[in-house]
Amino acid sequence: MPTRESLKRLTTQGGPYVLSVLRIVLALLFVEYGSMKLFGFPPSAQTSHLDLISLGGLAALMEFFGGLLLLAGLFTRTTAFLLSGDGGRVLHRPCPA
Repeated sequence: MPTRESLKRLTTQGGPYVLSVLRIVLALLFVEYGSMKLFGFPPSAQTSHLDLISLGGLAALMEFFGGLLLLAGLFTRTTAFLLSGDGGRVLHRPCPA
């Protein structure tokens, strides 16, 4: 069982590495979902024609290009803030009856 000192040392020394891995994995997930909506790749059962001049199209563009920005490490705070609004939109959408 790790001691308190070893956990504290791990978080102080390995913290930046863990945050980088988390940022990269999250960025790849956003790129995947955005490319699935925009380009149909990777194929999904829910993939359908998406009109870019709609909220769904805007969300797909935000996910794809925001994920690329996060992956490159550019404007990470602003991009993460905008993508969190995209995630909030998904949570408050009405459920189908």
